[in-house]
Amino acid sequence: MRQERRPVRRRHRPARVPRHRGGTGAVPRRPPARGRGTARAARNPRDLHRRRSPASGCGGRGCRPGSLLRAILRRCGRALVPGQRGVRRCHPRRRVHRDHRHPLLLIPETSHCPDKGPVMRLKTLSTAAAVAATAALVLTGCAADTSSAEPAAAASDVIRVGALTPGNANDGAFNQSLADALARLADEGLIEYELREQMADPATSEPVIADFASQGFDLIVGHGIELGDAIFSVAEDFPDVDFTASGGVDILDKGTDNVETWTYDATQVGYLSGYIAGLTGAAGVGRVESMELDFVKVTDEFFQLGVAAANPAATLLPVVYAGSFDDAEAAASATKGLIDQGADLVYTTGDGIAAGVGAAAAEAGVLSIGVSPAAGEAALATNVSTVDLDMYPILKAWIDEVRDGGFGGDGVVSTLANGGLTYKKINDVEGRVPSDVTAKVDELIAGISDGSITIP
Repeated sequence: MRQERRPVRRRHRPARVPRHRGGTGAVPRRPPARGRGTARAARNPRDLHRRRSPASGCGGRGCRPGSLLRAILRRCGRALVPGQRGVRRCHPRRRVHRDHRHPLLLIPETSHCPDKGPVMRLKTLSTAAAVAATAALVLTGCAADTSSAEPAAAASDVIRVGALTPGNANDGAFNQSLADALARLADEGLIEYELREQMADPATSEPVIADFASQGFDLIVGHGIELGDAIFSVAEDFPDVDFTASGGVDILDKGTDNVETWTYDATQVGYLSGYIAGLTGAAGVGRVESMELDFVKVTDEFFQLGVAAANPAATLLPVVYAGSFDDAEAAASATKGLIDQGADLVYTTGDGIAAGVGAAAAEAGVLSIGVSPAAGEAALATNVSTVDLDMYPILKAWIDEVRDGGFGGDGVVSTLANGGLTYKKINDVEGRVPSDVTAKVDELIAGISDGSITIP
């Protein structure tokens, strides 16, 4: 008996729609899906209807609904990357991913991203609202993205600096010159810094330097001859961190790939200070210095030459060493001894010892040179002037080198010509100082700076 063949039901397969690659002609439409295929088609990007949209700027790749939004993001140089709960980070050169819930569009809402700049949060809008929102993005999207990216770019340029001084950062002299420069650069938004004081002992300073390096500081500044050995020791273990070390003239040739060295021109400091002392007309000139170090001796030698150039008749009393940079009491005692020997002007280049020199000189009513503001108003009352160190030009140059990748190996010197050395306004001390001192000092500085005057 012949069986009756049952008709086979064939599952409907929609015609494949070829990708449309350009032009403005009509695009063939696929037959409508049946049953659950409708939901599947709405979710599956391969089943979505594609068509060319010349206005979207998609480059002829074929576009899904919302391609105008992606084109906007491409023009801004960014695209959406998948994130959690619909939060998408803005990231360059990544393909756009989105939920395909036709006819709804996902419109980004920009806020802050801690690592890459703006964060794109997705808002689900109706088609009509999406059109309006997309139009707004055309006009404002790129500008908004650029402005929000600028602070992030600026933040990436900030250099982290770890700094150490051998003495107090408010000494009004050598140590404070670095502290003031750091504060100024921080105010300008160029650096973030941490400053550690009283680091003269290598047993204390070396662990601090190593800690700075391990924390990822970009530049570590050892400001003072006492810190040189510790800087070089730690720098060997951290070749990717930049360091600076300071000392006498001999340190200038000791730079390495990640260490630059620095000193100031002791000859100019001494000569200019001595020249000012000689111009005051003081008959007896005394000197109280810190320690018998090479650069201190050089400073004193050229101080004597400066006095002789301005006032050959002046008497130079023997130099007295206080034994440290900070022993103000010892410096005051030495100053009183010089005054008893006939000094009517006392010079110093020390840090903390300047307070002792200034106090003793002011008490005796004699002139002084080299006293810092930290000594107080009474001590400054009889201080004629001070040759100061300005660390800003040198420190700024280091910061630029670190940022540009050109740091390492150099030795730099603070001078009158590069602005690393300056002098405080002449104090006439109630008419006891001649009125033409300022003009003569400025003439000397200009000559030294342009090379027309040579220090003997």
